[in-house]
Amino acid sequence: MTKKRIRSKNGGEREELGARFDWIPYRPMLWVAKIFKYGGEKYSPWNWKQLDFEGDQCPLSHAIGHALEANEAPVGSEQRIRLLAKVAWNALAQIWWEDQLLEKRRR
Repeated sequence: MTKKRIRSKNGGEREELGARFDWIPYRPMLWVAKIFKYGGEKYSPWNWKQLDFEGDQCPLSHAIGHALEANEAPVGSEQRIRLLAKVAWNALAQIWWEDQLLEKRRR
């Protein structure tokens, strides 16, 4: 895939990212980053890359479990936000693994 080259108002050129990181809301990502920190301190910073990414213990299964728990928590509560951040964390971990598989297949 050829990436589009863009020119800045100052004349500099670079490849377009194809993504808008500046549109990702800060505060929700802060909650997710706290989950990364908690797991890194509890286990080790990169322990999550050694998880089982298939079967009933995969991050996707955990995300569904946390989503069900969040559905029962009071709306607008710290408990619910923390559970939703765990949903997002597990989704990101699963996306990371799935993307690794996709990249291997493309090679």
